[in-house]
Amino acid sequence: TGEAKDSDGSLLNRGTVTFTNSDWGTPVTMTATVQSNGQYLISNAPTGNFALKLTLADRIGVGAATGSLAAGQTANVPLQLESAGRIFGNLRQPDAATPAVGADI
Repeated sequence: TGEAKDSDGSLLNRGTVTFTNSDWGTPVTMTATVQSNGQYLISNAPTGNFALKLTLADRIGVGAATGSLAAGQTANVPLQLESAGRIFGNLRQPDAATPAVGADI
């Protein structure tokens, strides 16, 4: 369980949290949907070391956390998306001189 936040710290109202535990041979993977209040809940997760990943379908950045879960324990793990960064520059045609107009990056 935990809060899912955007890179600016605001609560998200959508997204997916993926839980992965590789302590049991074959990795156990579970997913949860971020609710409208910014919370996510993964029930009946297996004990051991785990990794969490927060993703949004239309975003590049992800949020991640790791931890360890004991039997009967409830872990509260907040997740926050990382900033995706920005690209600067000039896009040119193969001749390296002519600007590439209308190109998608």
